[in-house]
Amino acid sequence: MERSLHGAVNVVKCDEKLTTETVDHLAAVLGECLTGDLPMAVVSFEKTQLFSGAGLEYLLDAREQFSNRGGRLSFVAPTAISAEVLQITGMNELIEVHSEVAGAVRSFTQ
Repeated sequence: MERSLHGAVNVVKCDEKLTTETVDHLAAVLGECLTGDLPMAVVSFEKTQLFSGAGLEYLLDAREQFSNRGGRLSFVAPTAISAEVLQITGMNELIEVHSEVAGAVRSFTQ
């Protein structure tokens, strides 16, 4: 996973499956994004082909962590499979999903 800063918004690229084996890695990276007064992060799922139950559960926990600190978490560019999983689980109703990074980053200023 790779993290970069776009203005005040953290962008995290999740380039692997989000499973029990990998969720701790994402948690560590997003944990670094929870610093500061108003934590904002976008997680890119451009290459993610699989979400396990543990991965989905963690994403809800992460959303709550950001929200509790006055911040926000959103997703960008899911694969077709990932988009379907997010839709079936209703996750796309709880966390904003954008088609590209620039639009996701801009959404934090609107």
